[in-house]
Amino acid sequence: MRKKKIKFEEGSGNVFADLGLKDSDELFARGQIGFCVHKIVNDKNLKQREIGAVLGIAQSDVSHLMNGHYSRFTIDKLLGLTPPRTAFGAG
Repeated sequence: MRKKKIKFEEGSGNVFADLGLKDSDELFARGQIGFCVHKIVNDKNLKQREIGAVLGIAQSDVSHLMNGHYSRFTIDKLLGLTPPRTAFGAG
């Protein structure tokens, strides 16, 4: 039995651009920044209410952030959420 060759195309590194979405660069940046903020706060093992208090946002916004709903935030808002090193007792 002859195997069928799988056709594939290498991605650009920006899945939003590969899908042809409008504003793909902004969507990609928002996802990257959101993931970094998520990783920083998730590593602290705090409750969402505590994270919200540190970042100055509502618990519901923390929930959106932790669930990857980055489209709810502008790039500026996400950058503003990047906690200072001292916010979680890191320095």
